[in-house]
Amino acid sequence: MPKVVDQFLGRLRGKIGDVVFKITHGFSYATRAPLPRPASTDPKAIVRMKKFGLATKLAHAVNAISFLKHIWKESPIIGSGTFQTTTNKIMKRNYKHVLESGLSDNVALIPGVGFTFTTTSITLANDEITVVGAPVGFAGLIDVQVETSFRLAVVLFLKTTANEEYPEYSFIHAVSSAVPVNLTNPITFTIPLTEMDTKYYDAYSVRKAFFTLITTTDEDLPVHYSDTVCNP
Repeated sequence: MPKVVDQFLGRLRGKIGDVVFKITHGFSYATRAPLPRPASTDPKAIVRMKKFGLATKLAHAVNAISFLKHIWKESPIIGSGTFQTTTNKIMKRNYKHVLESGLSDNVALIPGVGFTFTTTSITLANDEITVVGAPVGFAGLIDVQVETSFRLAVVLFLKTTANEEYPEYSFIHAVSSAVPVNLTNPITFTIPLTEMDTKYYDAYSVRKAFFTLITTTDEDLPVHYSDTVCNP
């Protein structure tokens, strides 16, 4: 590896043409840029790349909901000895649920085990999502003096499109407005979709929704959360 001794240009770092400069112990070293690897044609490798790409998109969609990002940030992943970003954690939790054909019903929006949230009605439309849930209960778990609101987070997985301008898979992520906590009555959430969400919704013919119910404080911080509910 050549070493630049007479550094009249300063300490070089980065790439110029096919030469990469690195700084080690105060000296600039020049190395040849690695040659691009040809895309693999092995069917198994192609499947792995597709699964990884889909897992990445899923993780970004979950991480884009601030309440879920906070939950994942505060939660350790068992068996991980090094720092991981929230996106890494989400991918690690869900990679086994990413299939060659899409996502299984077992995708998790949350890192651990939550309380049970039973939906009695789910309506998906191109302008809004409406979910009705049974009474939550769990008075021994949820402190209504601290956890004053419910929010419903949703990640909508879209696939199968005839429009070549859209990717093979896509996601819509959204969260409801705050609903006052009531443990004994049914809960209704109506989540409006944006104009861009509507375009994506209409572009795909297959849709699968994942939901989780979150309790929040007056400061809008998440406290407890439900298991993920899937609407195939």
